[in-house]
Amino acid sequence: IARWLAAAGSGCVGATEAELSDAESRLQVRFPTDYRKAMLICDGSDAEFSSSWLARWKVKDLIERNAGYEASRYAPGLTFFGSDGDGEAYAWDWRAARKALYIVTPFIAPDPDVAVPCVTNFEEFLAVLYAGVPFTQAADEQ
Repeated sequence: IARWLAAAGSGCVGATEAELSDAESRLQVRFPTDYRKAMLICDGSDAEFSSSWLARWKVKDLIERNAGYEASRYAPGLTFFGSDGDGEAYAWDWRAARKALYIVTPFIAPDPDVAVPCVTNFEEFLAVLYAGVPFTQAADEQ
């Protein structure tokens, strides 16, 4: 988390509890506790993160972007929270049969069954991104 905060920069401002609660209500989810804590420190950021790019969306953008990508229609059970700045979405997998909470899935075909499971918490997800481990390799190691 310290590496991510350093990459995000000193100007990063946290979200409020009210903003988080409103987004959760509108998206009909409960954000993971570790992610919620991170959002209170730094509400979104776009940064080079070692070998990866981490575009983590602001709370106010989560609703609009999930609606724009039609996540509930094309990626049922997933909620997008950011991207690699290109074609891959970072998302939470809320399905009961999931392999990991934090996943990566292509925007072009965000079917939960083709998503690459990464890890179960935000700090480990950041470690995967920082290490630059190819997501196909990470999935093979799961």
